[in-house]
Formats: sequence, C-alpha cells, structure tokens
Amino acid sequence: MIGSATLDELVEREGTIAFETQLRKPAIRKILLKGPVSNALFVMDDFVGEVVGGTQSFTFEGDSLNGLYRMSYRCEHANRGGDVADY
Repeated sequence: MIGSATLDELVEREGTIAFETQLRKPAIRKILLKGPVSNALFVMDDFVGEVVGGTQSFTFEGDSLNGLYRMSYRCEHANRGGDVADY
C-alpha cells in the first residue's frame, strides 16, 4: 500500500475504518406562507429535521405536524447563475 504511514499501521490490524464525509446537524426551519391576494400571513408549525452539508451544497430535510407535511431543499454554496435552491 502506498500512502500514509498511519494508514499502513492501521491496515495491519483487524477492524474497520470509516470516513464520514458529510456533516449532519439537527435543524429547525420556520416557514411563513403569504396569501397571494389578501397578503395574509400563515405561520406554519416548525419543520424539524437535519441539514446535511457537502462539498458543493447543503440539503435540509424535515417534517411538520407529526409527518403530515414534509419539506426538502438543496442549496449550492456558490450560486453560479442558476437557481438558488432546488425545492
């Protein structure tokens, strides 16, 4: 094996090596809905879930009202002239 001496030492022993490449954090998303005609605001119950960070984007996934509503979106770290988020 070519590489780090540390990895050479670990490979000679029994066991498992796992590299976690994603950052997962608990998250709460607050949503306000606005009526298109009346402009009345409706405050949704919190969406509780997690944010998963990657090298190019992060994703939120969560639900509200005991799973009645589910929301997921992905945002790129740097907007390259496209959409800000995928819903």
